[in-house]
Amino acid sequence: EALASVVADRDQVDEAVRESGQDVSTDDGTADRLMMPLPTNAEQERIARQLATSRGVTVQGPPGTGKSHTIVNLVSHLVAQGKRVLVTAEKEQAL
Repeated sequence: EALASVVADRDQVDEAVRESGQDVSTDDGTADRLMMPLPTNAEQERIARQLATSRGVTVQGPPGTGKSHTIVNLVSHLVAQGKRVLVTAEKEQAL
């Protein structure tokens, strides 16, 4: 489902998930309770809430603006909800 959601239409992914017998609903209330281990700011909290209604998000910005900090918080939040996370980077050091 995770890979398909990157390359396929959301309706197609939802239909494939339904056919496999899984539930496609994502509104379980956990998005309201942010579970982030590092200090957060309003922008990070907005991004986490945006993830509750979309299948992905891109974090970009110049060096030193907190991208890695934000990604750590987002990954922790999603894993705490029992979700799978795919993180990619051009360089191994970034991972």
